[in-house]
Amino acid sequence: MDVALWEAEQVIKLGVQVRTGVYVGKDVSVQEIVHKFDAVVLAFGMGSVPRLNISGEDLEGVWDAIEFIERVKCDLSVGDIGNRVAVIGAGNTAIDAATCSKRLGVEHVTMYYRRTRQEMSAYEFEYDFAKQEGVEFRWLCIPLRIIGEQGRVSAIEFIRARLDNSKDSGWQKPIPVPGTKFIVPVDTVIRAIGQTRLTDLSETLELSANSGVIQVDEGCRTTHPKVFAAGDCTFERGVSEAMVVEAAQQGKIAAMSVHRFLSEARPEVGG
Repeated sequence: MDVALWEAEQVIKLGVQVRTGVYVGKDVSVQEIVHKFDAVVLAFGMGSVPRLNISGEDLEGVWDAIEFIERVKCDLSVGDIGNRVAVIGAGNTAIDAATCSKRLGVEHVTMYYRRTRQEMSAYEFEYDFAKQEGVEFRWLCIPLRIIGEQGRVSAIEFIRARLDNSKDSGWQKPIPVPGTKFIVPVDTVIRAIGQTRLTDLSETLELSANSGVIQVDEGCRTTHPKVFAAGDCTFERGVSEAMVVEAAQQGKIAAMSVHRFLSEARPEVGG
């Protein structure tokens, strides 16, 4: 956190103006921004974790992984999360939520995934790190419902799955196995099954997008002549890596593209 704040201070010292507490689309319109500025860079990342769409998700003790991780890393209270945490998902965010739980002193942290280790999206080194921290993994488990007592999580019910490997099934579709339901006592459930796409800006600007992923060229330029994009809002599975270093590189590419764009738009007098 200290390093991130220091880097932000260096950017401000370069003369960059920062306006916080501004909701684009409410406090200021998208059209106003595009009209006022010569170039716009979109770098808004992704949204919250989707719901599991099972009963019991509104019980106390059910967390969105992004919110949970943010509070832990900002030294904000997450309350009493008990001694048994279930993380639903197997991506890097799920790993982060699980290791954060361990570092809060939780003894039993288990990640449940509906497919197998081979299909998990978390990086191998993240998986190894989680195991070293004492996180346990359970594969081929589909959550069915979250059970509560007096308004708070007390257990979660799963059913075991098998993977449909038929040619017409697509990407390793998990199929519930009849007669294999089981219940696990838990104190906290953290859902970490990916993140939703923030599409309001791209739709308002009528940018070319693929399932919410903003399409850009090699210079991070969108289909709008004045608009560029970088970071998670342009991340597409199988095309690039959703890593901080990748986003930082895209930011540099976008900045260079904006510089060229503005230089071409405003040639030097006599040039």
